Amino acid sequence: MNLLARLSILLLVTFALGSSGAIGADLKTDTPVLTHGGTWKLVEIKRGGKGTSYDIAVKYPEFVDEHGKPLEQLNEAVKKAALDVVQKNEADFKSYKSPIKTGRNYLNGEANVCLLNQTFASMKFSYEAYQRGDAHPRNWAQTLNYQLSPFKEITLQTLFREKSNYLTHLSKLSINELKAKLKKNTDDNFLKEGAGPEESNFKNFCLTAHNLEITFDPATVAARIFGSQTVIIHLTAIRPLIKHDSPVYTQLESPVLH
Repeated sequence: MNLLARLSILLLVTFALGSSGAIGADLKTDTPVLTHGGTWKLVEIKRGGKGTSYDIAVKYPEFVDEHGKPLEQLNEAVKKAALDVVQKNEADFKSYKSPIKTGRNYLNGEANVCLLNQTFASMKFSYEAYQRGDAHPRNWAQTLNYQLSPFKEITLQTLFREKSNYLTHLSKLSINELKAKLKKNTDDNFLKEGAGPEESNFKNFCLTAHNLEITFDPATVAARIFGSQTVIIHLTAIRPLIKHDSPVYTQLESPVLH
């Protein structure tokens, strides 16, 4: 085979790898992964301001595909989730009668996209809210995970096999990591309560290229002063627990995960 033919084959292989979705260079990071050329922009919801006792500013992502066409079902679901938080807190601010008239009530929030590819969208909202008279602001996370086609929400129950005891496994892995990270800044009671095998303890999870990332809100697994805590579990560590018909299991077949 002459040199020109060899170069032609090399170029064809390179092009095929670069356009086939699970790009190895991207999947080696846990930054947002775009395997189909789609992207997003942050859109801000603002409420309150002059003439009110509160300020609200929440930023959520709007997604488009590789052709610039809006991902309508995804955008509708994400906007609704953000608006639900905004409307609930706005109603609380309007109805709350504090004897303290200084300072302002507020809600701030912003989404971070954990993963976007041809199959999933995963993101985490970080919120902070304050009502006049409170000792300190409230901080919490809300995660959203969606399968894009057919469009549906990804929950722990749709991700894991029914009789796999996944909550027990997630609890054990999380407690071990939290103990190693927090050392003397937590105790067994905190961890049993906040990271025990209960569905509600693991509701805030994100999917990334390699991992399942679980967020524990402040004061759930350690004292509030230590803030929120994140546990990172490699997908291959929980592979036997994942449903075989789940799109996440398909992602596990990628050689870059091993």
